[in-house]
Amino acid sequence: MYLESNFANFFKDYGIYIAIALVVLITIFVVVLLITNKAKSKKGSNNINDLLNNIIEALGGKDNIKGMEAKMSRLNVSLLSDDKIDIEKLKSIGVERVIKMSNKITLLIGSSATDLANEFNK
Repeated sequence: MYLESNFANFFKDYGIYIAIALVVLITIFVVVLLITNKAKSKKGSNNINDLLNNIIEALGGKDNIKGMEAKMSRLNVSLLSDDKIDIEKLKSIGVERVIKMSNKITLLIGSSATDLANEFNK
């Protein structure tokens, strides 16, 4: 009984301070999360550009590419000539699977496929 009374009195006396401390901690946590996500997105944009440049090079250069579009985790690329494709280089830079069809190639890239297509089509 005495313990319950002390506990209730403690929260009555210091409850506002505990609530303020919790709000401050949650605010700090949210700010740190936002800052780290912003830093990751800036870092990711450099990685997207590097990956795109490597893919373009492995597909025979920008002059060999007619168009590029993303479908979920796949990158569909229309080519002028499929003779210039370096499939081993594509696999070494992170392309999981390459599906070749005449002058069109489908690259299984993953979640960055949409970002790559958007960056290419800028």
